[in-house]
Amino acid sequence: MSKILVDTIDTRSGTTNLTIGSTNSSTVTFENGAVTGHMYPAFSVKASSDQTGIADNSITLAQLNSEDYDTDSAFNTSTYKFTVPSGKAGKYYFMVK
Repeated sequence: MSKILVDTIDTRSGTTNLTIGSTNSSTVTFENGAVTGHMYPAFSVKASSDQTGIADNSITLAQLNSEDYDTDSAFNTSTYKFTVPSGKAGKYYFMVK
């Protein structure tokens, strides 16, 4: 398998789609410089301070109330819940670190 390393991939002037591959290709669309399509919606949240009062052997809701980014305003920092945006059903991957 080959690997391509680049700093920038850009479309030609006047074009909006970047096509990857010539058969069974995928299209990545750029709107006003923002990437859309695959891997969206996306969000990154964290707690603004240490959470206290967590008991052993209990279920506790993590108070993630500070957003780094939220592309679709899908994470509610008051209830600490993510809601799939309308029309964007699919498979979602969550990572905690």
